[in-house]
Amino acid sequence: MHMFSPRSALLRVFPSVLALVALVSVALPAWHAAAAEPVMPRNMKIVVPFAPGASTDLLGRAVASALAAKFGNTVIVENRPGAGSVVGTSAVAKATPDGSNFLLATNAFAITAALQPELPYDSVNDFAPVAIVMTGPFILAVSATSPYKSAAELIAAARAKPGALNYGSPGIGSSAHMNGELFNTSAGTQIVHVAYKGVAPALTDLLAGRIQFIITSNSSLSGLLQGGRIRPLAVTSLGANAAWPDLPPLSATLPGYRFDGWFGIITTGGTPPATVEFLNREIRAVCSSEQFLKFIQQERSQPSQMNAVTFTAMVKDEIAQWKRIATERNIKAE
Repeated sequence: MHMFSPRSALLRVFPSVLALVALVSVALPAWHAAAAEPVMPRNMKIVVPFAPGASTDLLGRAVASALAAKFGNTVIVENRPGAGSVVGTSAVAKATPDGSNFLLATNAFAITAALQPELPYDSVNDFAPVAIVMTGPFILAVSATSPYKSAAELIAAARAKPGALNYGSPGIGSSAHMNGELFNTSAGTQIVHVAYKGVAPALTDLLAGRIQFIITSNSSLSGLLQGGRIRPLAVTSLGANAAWPDLPPLSATLPGYRFDGWFGIITTGGTPPATVEFLNREIRAVCSSEQFLKFIQQERSQPSQMNAVTFTAMVKDEIAQWKRIATERNIKAE
């Protein structure tokens, strides 16, 4: 008769227990490594694809300073203007995907992708959007001497006389240009685009009455707004905007109209998703700090709590939107 032996049973089970212990002891360090926060490179760089001194440059330096304090490392800003924003953007596309190189991007990133099919990079696959630093509306503005007191009056005049009114922008493919063409498409108008070499001459002609309106950023208009020389009519946010409590949204007149200006951090495609998400959390925290909020509010903008996945989807949607507008309005990059 077979007798049960606790000792023999334990010996039979013991190898399996040892194997399980060995498996767990190997797996635990790997689990801890996966769960640990990514270690940021000692040296990081934010490429600003515009000349020094512009609002984009100042924002890039503010972000670099805040991240350096956060991580205890070196974060430099490198201005790489040229070919619109293509030169600086291309540098980040070709960088090592280790979370050390970033592009301070704006709406121009999506617009350029839509208007220039022969770029030296793939605007979707060569990049990983990380976080939006701040966002704010553009302003529909006319001269203080203009007869138009509202967006509805401007649209009515444009519809009554197709091709008689003009709007200005700093150049073909600029945010002001695309705003104007989105306006034409949404309103069913034929307002003529006048492209200038920069925003200053466009504003000069706005004051002189040679163009009837412009849709551009607060930073471009702030001096004239403070001096009472221009009249803001509406903001381009989808709804009322807290930074502009006295201005109606253009969507109140043109349902669905939306053009959010944004500044965001984008890194090289292929950067590990865990690193991208970690950076998204850290940048959002920095941009919500009291010191950084003061900077953002001076620009009459807001921080964003958008995660990296949603930011990526937004960029893709904007590229598709501007491709559609470019086709409908026959817009071609110079």
